[in-house]
Amino acid sequence: MAPRTLTRIDSDSSDSSSLSIPPKIEPPEIVYFPAIATMSLGAPGVHALPKKLAAAALHGFRAVELYWDDLLHFTQGTAGGVSADDLRSAAGAIRKQCVDLGLRVLALQPFRGFDLLADRTARHDRLEAFQLWLDVAAILDTDVIVVPASSAFDGDVTNTTTTGGRGTSSTTGNGTSDATYTRLAVRNLRVLADAARARTDRPPLLGGPVRIAFENRCFARHVQSWADACTVVELCGRANVLCLPDFADSLALLRRRVPRHRVPFVQVSDAAEMDADDPGLVAAKARGEPARLFWARRRRLFPFEGCLPLDHALRALTSEPDQDAGAPGVGYKGFISIEVFSEEGDGVEGELVERLAFRAREAWETTVVKMGWAGRADVVHPVAKGQLGIALREVRREQEVAERAREVVVAGLQRRRSLAGCGVPGMTLRLSTRSRNGMRRRL
Repeated sequence: MAPRTLTRIDSDSSDSSSLSIPPKIEPPEIVYFPAIATMSLGAPGVHALPKKLAAAALHGFRAVELYWDDLLHFTQGTAGGVSADDLRSAAGAIRKQCVDLGLRVLALQPFRGFDLLADRTARHDRLEAFQLWLDVAAILDTDVIVVPASSAFDGDVTNTTTTGGRGTSSTTGNGTSDATYTRLAVRNLRVLADAARARTDRPPLLGGPVRIAFENRCFARHVQSWADACTVVELCGRANVLCLPDFADSLALLRRRVPRHRVPFVQVSDAAEMDADDPGLVAAKARGEPARLFWARRRRLFPFEGCLPLDHALRALTSEPDQDAGAPGVGYKGFISIEVFSEEGDGVEGELVERLAFRAREAWETTVVKMGWAGRADVVHPVAKGQLGIALREVRREQEVAERAREVVVAGLQRRRSLAGCGVPGMTLRLSTRSRNGMRRRL
């Protein structure tokens, strides 16, 4: 953009001179946002979901992938059961907490085992469970449900219950050819996509149907590479079936094959180097589990803590398709979600969630630096590690104060009365800006 030129006329002289005005410099646009999967902050059933959400928000994460098992354990703990109504009610409570914390539910995951279903009755039963997932997605205001490629080694079997847990049923088995599997997976994913499109109670965030994010896994029965997953997605021919690349085995092909609008978000994690003498790996092999499964489920690390070439994979996904310098990429912009599975997450110590959230935040900042995203990525200074417990207590205290104030208002105070100081005989409540804004939304 060429500088504009104005003519200046001095009052003491008839001479004029040109005054060069530099072009306005626009600040860089923020295009990358941090997210985290709830299982990255501790094992479900061991660490409470509300605590994970609070820790994620306090460390600047803008969204979470909600792990279904986390929701199940939260529902069991609050309602004493996991019926469909219990799950819907629990989802409403989680949605309320996310709104208060400024978190978006990026996705609900994982809806396991459907891609391999061959039995019509089992598929019908599982589809009924998916209807409940769509109910929960609408309540959580999320428009993505992750469907991973099935594995014979990690308990992926067909669910026949209403809650979405694991049951037993008929699948194609390990002897199925890749071609037969592809036809079956395409048919089954179309069933899910059409069920989502048929719903009228769509998540209000975008207003469109729930999108099915099909994810390859390196230890899956058939779809081990993102290219295999992309083939299935292309053959589906449904706009709301997307590809969630789990492992970029051919970055050059990734750039040419995956269109930007087919990537709902990007997951990222690192992993430790494989050690043949690792006792856990030796035990896994003795159980008949492949090394890749053990590596992916027990030895993952936060980004740039391990040995994987994450910078190359992220550049392939985020560089612009028409980039002049260097290799062009997919051009993805949006949420970068940290998804980590490890033995450390199974720990029971009380400070584990806080420690993992702190590490995740540091990993995000490292990612921003290594990728050269300064000024283009959302970065909030993390809470000091020693102060996180205090901050969590402050969040709980603030929520309790806000709830008491709401009860007072509902009991009889005028709706428009200032919420900064609710005058009640014998009690004065002073609310923070966050509490006042949260109350306005609820009222």
